[in-house]
Amino acid sequence: MYLIMLNDEEKELFLELAYQIAFSDGSFSEEEKNIIGEYCKEMSIPVIDRKGLSIDAILDRFSQISSAQTKKIIVFEALGLVLVDQIYHENEKRIIDLMVEKFGMKEEFVTECEVVIKDYISLQSRLNHFMFD
Repeated sequence: MYLIMLNDEEKELFLELAYQIAFSDGSFSEEEKNIIGEYCKEMSIPVIDRKGLSIDAILDRFSQISSAQTKKIIVFEALGLVLVDQIYHENEKRIIDLMVEKFGMKEEFVTECEVVIKDYISLQSRLNHFMFD
């Protein structure tokens, strides 16, 4: 939704982060593949192979170059990826918690994001059911 607002370096870092999150639970679901493809379309960048950056390296770089607003976008969009398959794996939670810590954010922001994203996913499902069933 908001990834278009990132600069080129942030877009590449976000894509790397998205891959790290998607693979963190040991599986790469169809939902995760699809959302990463959508992220690339939104950011107008090709789906590229992972560079192998560590989570710490990615988050440290975001901490150096990104504004507070951009960090909120990154956490929000990362949570969207985490919640898309409706399974919030412990490894995914650790990454989100690390993001919050490194970005100096409050846990309440994450909780509110989770509620909003779940509401959005539910509404999208209801709309699809209404239109296509």
